[in-house]
Amino acid sequence: MISGIDLNATVDYALKNDTENPTVFKLGVLPAYILAQLGAQAQTDFKAQVETMFRVLQISIKGWSNFGDIEYRTVKEKIFGRELDIVPFELIERLPLEVITELSTKIFEINKLIK
Repeated sequence: MISGIDLNATVDYALKNDTENPTVFKLGVLPAYILAQLGAQAQTDFKAQVETMFRVLQISIKGWSNFGDIEYRTVKEKIFGRELDIVPFELIERLPLEVITELSTKIFEINKLIK
């Protein structure tokens, strides 16, 4: 028997090297359609892979704590024909590249494990 994906599920995640008073990100599940579209988009070239990493974070980060003075917020945006609440690009681009890479990798890992 299969069950539906809980699109409200989140996983608390602190970066591997952020050990003292870490920032904790709430990482959410990607809807299957969005995950498939992003996966297909990332297959085209390196630029598309980079864009996909940023987009994955915009869609999947559902909150954070202890991220300095950066307050979590979302905006509505249409992505692949669906209106979603996403983190604005200007907040995501404040993350260092190694953080973007680690978080997007973790999000894809979470999405493979969700049943």
